[in-house]
Parts: sequence; C-alpha cells; structure tokens
Amino acid sequence: GNVSELIFTVTVQSDPLPNQGEASFTVLGNLGGSGTFCSPAGIATNGTVVAEGQGAALWTEESGWQTIAGFRPTGISADGSTVVGYSNSYAMCWTEATGAQQIGSLGGFQGEQNSTAYDASADGAVVVGSSSGAQGQEAFRWTAENGMEGLGFLPGGLRETEYGLMGYGGARAISADGAVVVGYSRSGISGDQTEAFCWTQEGGMQGLGLLPGGTWSQATGVSPDGAMVFGLADNAEGLSMAFRWTQASGMTALTSAENTGGLRFLENGSVLVGVGNEGNADT
Repeated sequence: GNVSELIFTVTVQSDPLPNQGEASFTVLGNLGGSGTFCSPAGIATNGTVVAEGQGAALWTEESGWQTIAGFRPTGISADGSTVVGYSNSYAMCWTEATGAQQIGSLGGFQGEQNSTAYDASADGAVVVGSSSGAQGQEAFRWTAENGMEGLGFLPGGLRETEYGLMGYGGARAISADGAVVVGYSRSGISGDQTEAFCWTQEGGMQGLGLLPGGTWSQATGVSPDGAMVFGLADNAEGLSMAFRWTQASGMTALTSAENTGGLRFLENGSVLVGVGNEGNADT
C-alpha cells in the first residue's frame, strides 16, 4: 500500500559523537499528504530544513513546509539564505532576493553539458559542485563575481583516451568561510576509482589518501572551520566505511556505512536529518 515518507530531525544536545549526549526527534511531516515523498537535502544552523518534494521546499518551525523553487535541492547554506541543487542538467542556486537561477557549467564535451551544485558556504556566497568540462567531469567553485571556476584534478588523475587526456571529479562540501573545498577526483593512487581531496586557494588540490588496503575514497563533508573532513571509503575487505580525516591523524575509519538510510552529516555539526517510514521508522 501507500507509505507516507516523513522527514525528521535528530538534535544532539551535547557532544555530537555517537553514544554521547541526549537526542530529541522532531517529525516534520510531508509535503502533500499520504503517499507523497519528500527527501531531506540539508539543514541550516537555525533549524531550517530543505527537502525535495514537488521541487525544493523549506521547513521552518514557524511556517512549516513552503515550496520555493522547481529544482531538485542538494544543500542549503548554514544561514538558511541559499539553496543549491540542479534542474535540467544544470546547477541551480536560490535566494529569496534572486529566486532560482542557473549558474552555468565549465563547458562541455562532444556537445554534452551538465553541472550540479552540492553545497554552499555559510553565507551562500560560494557554491561548489561538479560540472562537465573539456577534460571530463570536474569539481567547481562558483561566486557571483567570478562565475564558475574549475578546480582541476589530483596528480595522476588524467588518463589518456581516444579523446585526449580526461579526468573525473567533483566537489561535495565547503567550509563555512568558503576557503576549504572537499570532494573526489581520480588520482595516481586510485586507478579508475577516486580519491578524496581537500582544496584551498593557497595549497590547491591535495589528496587525502585511502584506507589501508582500500581502492577508493570520497570526501562528502567538512567541519565549519575546514579542519576535519568526513567521507566514505572502502577497506581491505571491500566494505564501504565512513571516515574522518584531519591533518594530524590522516584518514581514520569510523564505522560501516551500510544501513545508514537517509541520515547525512550536516554542516552545523549537531543535527542529522533523515527519512523514516511513517509507522515503521528506522532510527
């Protein structure tokens, strides 16, 4: 039968690490009654949630759900002012002042162009994601002033093909001040897979390595100050694991990433969002 999908938030009252502090659950409901689907895409520090239903929708404690744009959202800035995502194969950015706008691409390959925005800095001024370009799919950083700029690939990430040197990569998250970008790129140590990266204006793109015996890694989140990176990687047994990376300790496996459902690491560091089935929630 019809199963109504509910969005919920999990608020950790003290230390956000597993098995510490107390958590409270808030069911946010759905966007259109029984049988409809809504999927969480991000949460701001003030508790505003963005989700995909019939387009992008915002939830606030005061107003509940409000549809704001007709594209698929992937993230929201920490201050709640900017929603990012994609529509018709192009990266999108929404603010109350500008509405929804395409932010372009890095060009295309053989006539094909596409881009997706995944995250924004705390104030929404810097957007990151993945775009087609002359050398394949590439991570980008976008500002209203400079437009979309490619971040390149990790050393060894370009492969000789019949079309010339081609790479593969994308950016998935950005620090609060917009200075640190994390994501994934093919590299010299990952073969045809990808390696997690951390990018800064000063240092460029730097690989974060692999787990012992692993073949790939992808960075999917970063702490607001840019000092801690989160992501997924496989281990020597071929299992997908969540990892944490710091300059001091390198990449450390946290736990198995299987059966995590819709839970996601989020920028404010104390709240997780996810999807549960009404009457049969998995938490």
